[in-house]
Amino acid sequence: MRVPSFLLCLVGSLAASLSPKSLDEDAARSFMKDYDVEASERCNRNALASWAYENGLNKENSQAASGENLSPTLYRKEAWKNVTSFDWEEFRDPELKRLFKLLSILGTAALPDEKYTRLGELQNQMIDIYSMATICDHKDRSRCNLTLEPDLERKMASVRDADELQWIWEQWREATGKKMREIFSEFVDLSNEAAKANEFPDMGAMWRHRFETDSFEEEMAEMWETVRPLYEQLHSYVRRNLREKYGEDKVSADGPIPAHLLGNMWAQDWSNLNDLLQPCKGKPSLDITPALREQNYTAEKMFRLSEEFYTSLGLSPMPETFWNLSIIEKPKDRTIVCHASAMDFCDSKDFRIKQCTDVTMENFVTVHHEMGHVQYYIQYKDQHIAFRKGANP
Repeated sequence: MRVPSFLLCLVGSLAASLSPKSLDEDAARSFMKDYDVEASERCNRNALASWAYENGLNKENSQAASGENLSPTLYRKEAWKNVTSFDWEEFRDPELKRLFKLLSILGTAALPDEKYTRLGELQNQMIDIYSMATICDHKDRSRCNLTLEPDLERKMASVRDADELQWIWEQWREATGKKMREIFSEFVDLSNEAAKANEFPDMGAMWRHRFETDSFEEEMAEMWETVRPLYEQLHSYVRRNLREKYGEDKVSADGPIPAHLLGNMWAQDWSNLNDLLQPCKGKPSLDITPALREQNYTAEKMFRLSEEFYTSLGLSPMPETFWNLSIIEKPKDRTIVCHASAMDFCDSKDFRIKQCTDVTMENFVTVHHEMGHVQYYIQYKDQHIAFRKGANP
């Protein structure tokens, strides 16, 4: 009797699934060594393409970045099959076991190739909208070339007219978030699909998994309850001062604080309101912006001072390539992604920062933040590629 072909396939699949996984740690080490070399090379090409795109927002660079982004993913998918062929949870070598654990979750690469490519396209579309958006000036509606950095960030920090601040806040979201809404919705759907392919209920669960604790949400809730009494007092203090400045018709006595009045486009930081909130009038200011400008600080001088801070702690000076290849001021000849970021080019020698630096205290802090990333990159540069990231988010 002839056995139907689908039964032969089923039996073969069952046999493969029942076959013992390898416990050969020498073979596992050899695999990880090869993976480190190949994945690093592909990561480097991907990073170069991403850098070119973020520092020259155009269709050609976007397509190149999307195409190069697929290369590490395809390799990761192939490597994942090898990872799952080992019984790595029974390995005795803790470092080897850790490497396999980190690579056992495929992430967004678990999507089919066309959907993974689509995910990258959606992300680039949102980057384009965010980075290229401009709005009109509140006082001169014919001037419609105000960009987030530095124009709107400066205004949010310094303007003390409630109507103008509300105009800036609303117009920026009209020019960005509103245009991203449908794109972001599709992005979320694909992200959740990727999470389910990794056996998580949604992307949020996959993100939380990286903290490696089953009680993460409870721990965060407990932490919030710990700081809540202080936060509520600070919130009340800020709200009272803003009500005195703008009036009860703008700021209620017991409700939330209008987001556009907090000195920052995302209401994430109140430090720009120091002139309104300083509790002890006449005392030295914490805002070093005037001092930076009086002492003729430039973007490079801020970065050099940050480097001096880290070397004073015994950490590494920046390599010459950092100073030659980083972009620390907003170019005048093209549109770039101005959001400050540090990048590791996966070759153990090329590390860069991209920042449209403004001479302010806020940017001064950001410079130190981004330089801290590069210090981390330098310290882990000789580690396996799977270890070249933070221990958790």
